[in-house]
Amino acid sequence: MTNISLTLESNVDGRRFYYPGEELRGTAILYLDSIKKFKGFYIKIFGQAKSNWTKESGKIKKIFEGTEVYINSRTYLFGEPSGTTFELQPGTHKFNFVFPIPFQIPSSLTLKFGRILYYVEAVLDIPWKFDKEVKVPFTVFRFDDLNFYRNLKEPVKLVESKSILTFSAFAFKFIKMTVSVPYSGYAVGQSVPITINYENETHTKVVKTSIKLIQTITYFSPMDGESKQTRKTVVNANSIGVDARHSKKFLTNLKIPPTIYSNSKFCKVITVCYTIDIAAQMSRVQVEPKLSLPIIIGGLPIRFEEDLVTSVVQPTAPPLFEPLAPVEEELDEDLLMNIKLILEPNDHGKHIYHPGHVLKGTAILTLLRTKKFRGIYIKVYGRARTYWARQTQVYESIEVYIDTNIYLVGPKNNPTFELQPGTHKYNFSHKLSEKLPSSINLKYGNIAYFIEAVPDIPWMFGQQFKIPFVVARCDDLNLYRNLKEPVKIVEKKNFFPHASQYSIQNDSNPLHLTVMMSHSGFVANQIVSMTVLYKNESDVNVVKTTVTFNQKVEFRSSTIPQLKIDEYKLVEVHAEGVDAKKSKSFPISFKIHNVASSNRRFCKVITVSYFIEVLGDLGREHSNLKVKIPITIGDIPIRSQEESLAVEPSAPPEEPLSGLVADLLLVLPSSPPLEILMDDFPPSYEDAIKMIQN
Repeated sequence: MTNISLTLESNVDGRRFYYPGEELRGTAILYLDSIKKFKGFYIKIFGQAKSNWTKESGKIKKIFEGTEVYINSRTYLFGEPSGTTFELQPGTHKFNFVFPIPFQIPSSLTLKFGRILYYVEAVLDIPWKFDKEVKVPFTVFRFDDLNFYRNLKEPVKLVESKSILTFSAFAFKFIKMTVSVPYSGYAVGQSVPITINYENETHTKVVKTSIKLIQTITYFSPMDGESKQTRKTVVNANSIGVDARHSKKFLTNLKIPPTIYSNSKFCKVITVCYTIDIAAQMSRVQVEPKLSLPIIIGGLPIRFEEDLVTSVVQPTAPPLFEPLAPVEEELDEDLLMNIKLILEPNDHGKHIYHPGHVLKGTAILTLLRTKKFRGIYIKVYGRARTYWARQTQVYESIEVYIDTNIYLVGPKNNPTFELQPGTHKYNFSHKLSEKLPSSINLKYGNIAYFIEAVPDIPWMFGQQFKIPFVVARCDDLNLYRNLKEPVKIVEKKNFFPHASQYSIQNDSNPLHLTVMMSHSGFVANQIVSMTVLYKNESDVNVVKTTVTFNQKVEFRSSTIPQLKIDEYKLVEVHAEGVDAKKSKSFPISFKIHNVASSNRRFCKVITVSYFIEVLGDLGREHSNLKVKIPITIGDIPIRSQEESLAVEPSAPPEEPLSGLVADLLLVLPSSPPLEILMDDFPPSYEDAIKMIQN
């Protein structure tokens, strides 16, 4: 007799669902009562969205369907697809497997005309017989951070006007309804502040204002070019109206109840979208002003500048979920035991740690009966991971920073030991490396850290308890000598007359663009000041000057050497230009808001860098003149020479800092002498030139 069993490990806090980007772990067990021959034993992991509906036209019934596959992976535990047979001895054979869940996949979903599902299947390939297989479904849950969508932070304003015939005056009068919201992304449980402004010139009263949250689910059939929609009212509310020939402006709130998240970004076959429909209900009038306001519903609400911690915790850093304050769990009925982990906060009550900090905590093991163990250990793990796909090709890379096992009781290679019933507490500590990069969560990768308590039980898989934690660097820009140096970059452009554009002797006088800055290292909330100098000897006018502050994120793949680059324009400033045959110099400044710090020195898989681009707009007839200046974003600003003499190296900057920067500055140890640290940093520009000349 041959039997197969398949079990999936519980994830953080014993939950039975998985976030995109996590690892799916499990065990396949094969039971044999005699020697058997097989071609192979493999694990298949599959995930897809599928829509299906029918449309009747008279006696003809047509079926429409669409399919989008997200995962289709096959991993052989033994054997291979080539067909060579293997013999297995009787007994119990256990095989562990691990599968990284892709980032860009939608949540599991079951609806009337379609569903998004994922499953793991263990398949035994038997020669000349039907394969024996066991299938276990699993749930994927996206906990979307709305801060990833830049356009959602912008305010939205819609206006609708309707004309109504007034019989007493035989003229048309207008009613105007203006609706605005501060942003268009909201989390479940959050209230949408809606501002409604009426300008009612008619003789008809607006009795009330109807406000509805509408869920629209669209099912697509790509092969047929058809789609089907279902609409559902999630919330139905009413607010005040306005009297005839009056104006009124008021604020009302609409709370988002528990509902499915918007998913149009990740699924093209089944899309879930939301709108807020607002209608003015008027007496004896059929033409009523109506507006439909699209919004996105996600998991983590939008954070604004006043809500954000400072730049050491990036706006894209992973959220501090409840697992950081562990909840009580029921005992594992199969193992008659429970283990949980309590992580001590830092000196200021936060579960955020800087490199070099000592991580402290307590593992608590509760037993209902005597149990044998090989050991109980704490696993501290941290890594950067990139993942993206292009058609059928997957690109990924992993860079590990921490992978440490701390045994609390008994090393693994020692004989087993018994623990008596009761509660057993074990304290632990681990010093984090000084060179860890900050936690960050981006579109095609993340840098994540977690700590896990693992009981090592002979011949069994023990319960595990995992807690994520955040690492935040506090980089001092004063340690980089080249960042203190002034920056001066000059670009030149020549213009050729149209009549003799191929003759180099006939080029006109050039246009010079010079950009000067006092230094190239900055921190969040700091003002960047620069001087722009034009020397225009040409006959061409510079229409305007545009300065942009840009973020560049590079994702690297090691499985297949590949580089993926994302660039984001964070700030844009416009200034004057310069006329032909003239020179001009003027200052430009802008503020750097909360952004992730530059991390090129500490992470090779995901690098975040910044540059400023100054563009001289020459109109449509000529290509623009550009100057690009790389800059570094850190956490402790550059001090002037006078400040460096007056302030200790480890002191915080003069301006008061709030939030996490202030917390981290208070707990940072004093910096070692500057000359000791300088050996670890790259040479300055001047030193590098001298090295090349020598």
